[in-house]
Amino acid sequence: MLRRLRQRNCQPWLSDQPSRPAKHSPFRSCRAQCFTYWQWRCFSLPPRSCEGQGLGSNTDGDAPAWASSNGCAPGRHPFGHLVTLPSQARATPCGSGLHPASEIGCYSCVDEWQGASVDFPTRAGHCRGRDRSTLIARSVCPVSAEQGADAARVAGEKRHFESAGAYDPLPEICRYRTRRYVQPRVNEVFDTHSQADFYTRPILEKTAAGGPVTVLSLGSGNGELELGLASDLLRGGVDSFHIEGLEYSRLNVDAANANARAQGLEGKVSFFEGDFNTLAADRERDFVIANQVLHHVSALENLFDALTHILGKGGLLLTRDMIGRNGHLAWPECRELIDRVWSGMPRRYCYSHREKRFLDEPPDRDYSRNSFEGIRAQDILPLMLERFSFERFYAFGGITEKILNRALGPNFSVENEDDLAFVNNLELLNDTAINGGLIKPTVMLAHVAVEPRPLTCWRDRTPERCVRVPD
Repeated sequence: MLRRLRQRNCQPWLSDQPSRPAKHSPFRSCRAQCFTYWQWRCFSLPPRSCEGQGLGSNTDGDAPAWASSNGCAPGRHPFGHLVTLPSQARATPCGSGLHPASEIGCYSCVDEWQGASVDFPTRAGHCRGRDRSTLIARSVCPVSAEQGADAARVAGEKRHFESAGAYDPLPEICRYRTRRYVQPRVNEVFDTHSQADFYTRPILEKTAAGGPVTVLSLGSGNGELELGLASDLLRGGVDSFHIEGLEYSRLNVDAANANARAQGLEGKVSFFEGDFNTLAADRERDFVIANQVLHHVSALENLFDALTHILGKGGLLLTRDMIGRNGHLAWPECRELIDRVWSGMPRRYCYSHREKRFLDEPPDRDYSRNSFEGIRAQDILPLMLERFSFERFYAFGGITEKILNRALGPNFSVENEDDLAFVNNLELLNDTAINGGLIKPTVMLAHVAVEPRPLTCWRDRTPERCVRVPD
């Protein structure tokens, strides 16, 4: 067993670990090992023990001995290396050497997940007086309203995204997690310097070649992302572009067009009502934006087939989305780790600010039962691999989001050293579990094309290796 664990680069720290009670035996399982190390780090070391070991930082820091895996020099961070693979050299899903069963789910982008996973609205800093940590309401219709069995779901989804409840602010601890662990890696993989660059950089590169640029944004909501992108492009000296936003809610379409007029952008950005489950490939666009909308779609095959025609040769799909289990449930192997974390958490971390009570177990409900939230989340990545070529890709998340979310996140303070130490170790556990093949990530950021392209990803975290095949 020890040889197996070391071969998987999960537990080479065993000799340095203090003795533990029998129930924490490192030989129980690889998952138990992963958790035992996390528990030891979290409860045995001083609060600042994780400083210098930020998994997403660009500094080397003093890493534990196990950080020398996969060719990383001992004492250096194992997570600071990018891997560029030719498109023809990619592995197949669940191929030889890949862990066959692992992944986790996240949560609702309208309830618990968004800021916990990615504090990525559209632009860094502020947005015309509004807190950039607020969730952008990007309503979608996962099926046509004519399909009567789902009419109530569609109506409920529209009501939610048109309500003020979709703009709940994120706990500051979620932004701390993003700044320290997520954004630095995104910057490395996507060659960006800020959140806004995720969209603006490829568009600016396209305009440098000359000619007008056309952009289609799916589920554009109130237009905040699209209007911010237009403003950024204009400030960057780009004038020859047009952005179209496709939105299911008439209320949001009217609000977005009003915002465009108020900002003097009506000639550059326009919004239309429509259902992109039945999207027609009317003409090609240079870019398609899908920001946290794919996991609301039930007709993924129809949408992706249409996008292959819309993007054509040379187009790019720019997407951020959830790729975990349907309904944002946790996969069993991830739930096991989450339960272990929960059992050792201080009681004060277990208070739900949504339910106004202490929870006896971590929240893990199926959001797709009464809505289209995560309706086919686990199918997104496999279907994209069948139709597209990934140019840049980064995936993360799973365990951390079940603790750092809108319900439980307010229990943590960025001013409290113990809270920060807990979060740092929680993220370390999450990353170790992904790298060891115990679980799969649940959030992805990707630039995707139709024709084959070389892939840039984080270490060996390729799209193929992030697929969790259902049991």
